Amino acid sequence: MIQSLFSGISAMLANQTKMGVIGDNIANANTIGFKASRALFSETLSQTLYPATAATELEGGTGPSEVGQGVQVATIDPNYQQGVLLATGRAGDVAVDGAGFLVLTDGASLYYTRDGALGLDAGGNLIHLASGLRVAGLARDPVTGQVTGSPSAASGIQVPVGQLSLSRATSNVLLGGNLDAQTAEGGSLFSTFHVLDSLGVGHDVTVTFTRTATPGEWDVSASSPDGTVAVTGGSTRVTYDENGRPQVNTLGLELSLAQDGGATNPVVLTLDLSSTTQLGAETSLALRSQDGIAPGLLTGFTIDADGTVRGTFDNGLTTPLAALALAGFANPDGLVSQGGNVLAGGVNSGVAVFGTPGSAGLGLLRAGTLEGSNVDLATEFAEMIVTQRGFQASARVINVSDQMLQDLLTLAR
Repeated sequence: MIQSLFSGISAMLANQTKMGVIGDNIANANTIGFKASRALFSETLSQTLYPATAATELEGGTGPSEVGQGVQVATIDPNYQQGVLLATGRAGDVAVDGAGFLVLTDGASLYYTRDGALGLDAGGNLIHLASGLRVAGLARDPVTGQVTGSPSAASGIQVPVGQLSLSRATSNVLLGGNLDAQTAEGGSLFSTFHVLDSLGVGHDVTVTFTRTATPGEWDVSASSPDGTVAVTGGSTRVTYDENGRPQVNTLGLELSLAQDGGATNPVVLTLDLSSTTQLGAETSLALRSQDGIAPGLLTGFTIDADGTVRGTFDNGLTTPLAALALAGFANPDGLVSQGGNVLAGGVNSGVAVFGTPGSAGLGLLRAGTLEGSNVDLATEFAEMIVTQRGFQASARVINVSDQMLQDLLTLAR
């Protein structure tokens, strides 16, 4: 009877712990990146009343007679099954689709999370919004795009909002429109457009088409309305066929800047004439496009599927700043919760193995998306009912054992 009391108490305690796990799962049904846990029971030591006996020539053997001493919580382990992906459209939100954890740092140690709600602090550091920890990443060369190094406690990612971008000099100019085929020999047609040097400074260039004595043939020259650009070389003649199409689609113009202010000199332009015609219609030469870009301010960032963090500028340019790293573990069940959707490495988790998203079995990143909790409410409510019944049954065992003790005491009256 005393054994049944202890068994009932242990069962109540175990079911109480399991109910706590279920309650925590339900409470975090809407927590980003949360992984549901389960409580598993195991029996405690058993008391052997009669040992087992071996078989003889005359009698068969018997098994041991044992009475269990109750139940205990064997383990509480998380379920790392993928949660549903929730589209948010926010640039700082990213979900890990597959294995791996985002890497965080407090400047001294590394931490890990599946919660990809990220943002910037006042210093331009990329941080984990729930905990305030900085996001640790990998350096990415802005020119080659190659990733270097590995995450460390000091490898936070910075997005220097307000930084001025590098400009890009014009190298390709697309002209469109028509050259009037009725233009007399020696007559000239003009088109003035804007080009940028390597510092993003604008210069006006006028291209002049002068009709020669040969049918369909034009001499091409360039000049500067403000006198800051001089043409130093390049092809200067173009011929149109009987259908009014240019026989050569591109011309090379080399411009020397008289007042460059430190800009790369000369500026080499490719003049694309493929969209021009020579027809018996009014002249309509005009600039269609040019690929120079003026300096711009860094205004935000985006995250690619491979973890590349790109700075976005208000002039349309983007540049790689860094790369998010993912960490994999031999036993993620061994990670230790720190609160705030943050985990730390444990003695049984194994050493973190770092890599870029999509490499070494790690998942990809989904920008503008968050991973929802993987809690299944239907399962949790079913487990709650079973656990409640187990608790009630254990309490009943204690009540009946107490009644048996009361009956025993009445025998002495």
